[in-house]
Amino acid sequence: MKKFLCVALVAAGFLSVLSVPADAGIKDPAAPGYFVVDVVGERFVLHVTDPDTAETARRILAGELPQMIPVGDLMWGDGGFNFDNGSCYAWHMDPADVRFAEFAVEVCDGRPRSDVQADPTYWVDHLGYFCPWTAELIEEIEKPKRPICIAGN
Repeated sequence: MKKFLCVALVAAGFLSVLSVPADAGIKDPAAPGYFVVDVVGERFVLHVTDPDTAETARRILAGELPQMIPVGDLMWGDGGFNFDNGSCYAWHMDPADVRFAEFAVEVCDGRPRSDVQADPTYWVDHLGYFCPWTAELIEEIEKPKRPICIAGN
């Protein structure tokens, strides 16, 4: 009887291991996400909340789609996520508005630090949107932790 009970317990344990869903731990492709973008050596972080855009970003990273241009409205403040190497940006792209495009007008092309951060009043208040033509999605990350921001960086 003891041998049968041990075999039954082992079998029950084995069955419970087999019953783990195949997609356990795999992120929903349409779930919101944070993505690092490189523009000619300057980086910034996008937070994407639109399901179709989030899925597109993940497909770009997986190599299923070519690199595309992130396009979106600019807002004041780092949004709680737009940091680079311990520096805080004075701006962020609106997470609900970001989309990916194959083409964009030249007026919104620029670099995150050398252009947008260097003159945020022009970019955020006057132009209002950003579309860096040479942008490349580098990776998806967890929500970044806010660094200690020093004025002017």
